[in-house]
Amino acid sequence: MTLSFSKEKTGPLKAILAIFIVLGHLYYFSDSILFALFHELAVTAVAMFFFISGFGLVKSWKKRGSSYLNGFFNNRIIRILVPAIILFLIHLLLCGNGGMTFSEMLQRLVVQGLAYPPEYWFIFVILFDYLLFWFTFKFLPASIRLPFLFFGSLVFIVFAVWAGYDRCWWICSFSFPSGAIYAMYEDEINSFCGKNIKAFIASLVILFILATGIYLTGNQFVWTLFYMVVPFGIALIVAIVRPNKIALQLFGFLGIISYEIYLSHITMMNFFKYSIPIDPEWLYILTVFVTIFAVSFIVNRFCALILPRK
Repeated sequence: MTLSFSKEKTGPLKAILAIFIVLGHLYYFSDSILFALFHELAVTAVAMFFFISGFGLVKSWKKRGSSYLNGFFNNRIIRILVPAIILFLIHLLLCGNGGMTFSEMLQRLVVQGLAYPPEYWFIFVILFDYLLFWFTFKFLPASIRLPFLFFGSLVFIVFAVWAGYDRCWWICSFSFPSGAIYAMYEDEINSFCGKNIKAFIASLVILFILATGIYLTGNQFVWTLFYMVVPFGIALIVAIVRPNKIALQLFGFLGIISYEIYLSHITMMNFFKYSIPIDPEWLYILTVFVTIFAVSFIVNRFCALILPRK
């Protein structure tokens, strides 16, 4: 058996995850039970995004070595911030400021963990993860890098809980270092789990039992481990899948703009629900998806022009 959790697959996977999150958040704008189901899966989709981020950073570092960290802020951090700022301004234009000044938005963010727009908490968490990775792999010895990623994530969890932030800030914190582990030991994982079909199935069964046991505790703090284990299993399943070329091209394209899809989806849902209400519901949903994809593509292409890769 050949296992490969490659960029060719993670791109389309990010597209599917982004669509799951959009469908999950339509739960707040629709009475359909279908969206309630996706709403339950949205947290796992977000956890998988963090897993892919940790995986991608470490895999790129393994490929390029310490030179990968040169210009890290320009090549990575700025590419998180610029689309976020542009889409934040679009949100203000289309949906307003929620009756708040910028200083009030900032105060709510810092004191209560209430981002505006609400999905923007993701930006601050992913920035923390990227900076944690940069510090760890630039300054710390190899022997403690992975443990320190987990330690940094644990510190973040403790802080967020202490500050009273919503669980969305911290429930998936261990997903990022989990992805880093997968990337660091990818060859060993693929060799063991891909030895034969029995080894592969046994690996999934063990992960399933472990995840189930963690989930049944009913403790949200213990669930942070659930969102460390489940993405591991999803990565193994994706690694064995052989998608066709059409699916790779379609979802690969959406994967490229998945970050912008995430940042823009609440804006479009609010705009077409309250500012310019659209009925019936099927037309509202169609309009939301079309505008999300269109705006995400435009913002992504614009950022690619002003932020050329070095």
